[in-house]
Amino acid sequence: MTEQDLKQIREVVREEVAAAEQRLDQRWEQGLRQELAATEQRLRQELAATEQRLATATAANLSDLRSELLQQIHHVRRELENTVLHLDRIDTRLAALALEVSGISKTREAAERLNREILSTQSSQQRTIDELSRFVRDLSARVAKLEEALHQ
Repeated sequence: MTEQDLKQIREVVREEVAAAEQRLDQRWEQGLRQELAATEQRLRQELAATEQRLATATAANLSDLRSELLQQIHHVRRELENTVLHLDRIDTRLAALALEVSGISKTREAAERLNREILSTQSSQQRTIDELSRFVRDLSARVAKLEEALHQ
């Protein structure tokens, strides 16, 4: 594998990691927006329903209205608390994911460094093998000359 091949592989890996990070960010943002929009819509619907019940209850019984409003407020509060908890979990997941991506990046860099070291070692080994091969050929030629000289 040539250095140019390695550079191309590194570039492809970098591009893929960057694209994956971007897709992950987009998915997270899109999911969060959708979730917030759905929660907002749900809360708006609940609020609209509460307002309708409020108008009816006011005419019928103010005491029942107060009780129902308190119940709805507690429900909305629980929904908001659940949303906050969910956002906290998303934040934790994203932080963990950021650590994983960082770890992957460090691992990739370590692998690239190891690959360069291996290539360097292989190159040095090949030079040594070539030198030893020349030495053996030269030595064989000398031995052949000496044997020829002895036989004459």
